[in-house]
Amino acid sequence: MARPSKRVLIMDDYTDSADSLAAVVEMCGHTPLVAYDAKTALRIAYENLPDIFILDLSLPVSSGYYVARHLRAEPQFKRSLIVALTGFVEPETKQRALQAGFDMHVSKPISATELRGILRMTKR
Repeated sequence: MARPSKRVLIMDDYTDSADSLAAVVEMCGHTPLVAYDAKTALRIAYENLPDIFILDLSLPVSSGYYVARHLRAEPQFKRSLIVALTGFVEPETKQRALQAGFDMHVSKPISATELRGILRMTKR
């Protein structure tokens, strides 16, 4: 039996990175949604109710932390899986991400194997 497709919102201000990740998500049979900034990510989130969020932490105007905190404050996103994808790997960054509402902290670049594992996850 085929698994249902998930909606995966990818937010990264580095467009090549976001678009490449979206292509892999689509190759895995899921629906990618792409945003290059926090405002657009939140708009897309409300319009599409993604199952999984993969958010870069550091953006020029806002941050992935802001988006995660905002999502966690909304009942419709309580069961969404929110993943921080970042080049910052210090323990303080990981702790701050968890405090902001992320479920996971993943270092860039993400491997295809790691991404497939995330796409198989569901939050209970």
